Amino acid sequence: MSLKSTFAAEVDELISLGKERGVSLDDMIEELELAKDGLEAEIADLLEAEIADLEGDAK
Repeated sequence: MSLKSTFAAEVDELISLGKERGVSLDDMIEELELAKDGLEAEIADLLEAEIADLEGDAK
């Protein structure tokens, strides 16, 4: 599953859960921002690992 698909799935899940629990839109937005931040950190970690692998292969 691509990262874009993963994020979209998380967004859908959070919105559904928010509606079920009667959570305010502001709270849902905050949760989505946290999910986005987590995915951005995951992408950064993956890129750093890939760069390290490429640098290792170049030596």
